[in-house]
Amino acid sequence: MFAVTVAFEYLVSSYLIVGLLLVFGLWLYYDRRDSRYYDRRRRRRCFHCVKCGHLYSSNKAGQKINCTECGFANPPLRF
Repeated sequence: MFAVTVAFEYLVSSYLIVGLLLVFGLWLYYDRRDSRYYDRRRRRRCFHCVKCGHLYSSNKAGQKINCTECGFANPPLRF
């Protein structure tokens, strides 16, 4: 059999590099996932029905969205 000798420094440095690449890859994955999630949440608009008093939210485009309880069209709340 062939015996392969590798210096201890190379083993330690390769172990550290692989570990750092793994942490960096996980960081990128979760950062992108969270930014997509919060971008969707940020685009939501709140509505208050003036007819029945129901609070609801939607991310549909448009100036007025129908109430989910009574169907009355309401403009979005402004903060």
